[in-house]
Amino acid sequence: MAKYITVLCILGGLLLGVLAAFLNSLISRKNAGKDNMVAIMGTNFARMGIDILTLGAAFLLCRRFELPMIATMLSVAVGLTAAGMLFLKRI
Repeated sequence: MAKYITVLCILGGLLLGVLAAFLNSLISRKNAGKDNMVAIMGTNFARMGIDILTLGAAFLLCRRFELPMIATMLSVAVGLTAAGMLFLKRI
């Protein structure tokens, strides 16, 4: 049973990371053509905030429900990174 929980945590973490990366790409796409320094800094701050909130939510879910922490956090980070690069490449 523990193997199935670990696999579900990995898949859920990847899904959460991909969703956050998609939200990051929407923010970046909206502000892609701006030359204003404040807009660029605001975009970067918003993207970093989404990343922090996503990793924090995964951490709190793991702590609350006693799920495998390392597998879940790594899968969220991989989802954020890999999907983020793919989504930003499409902009």
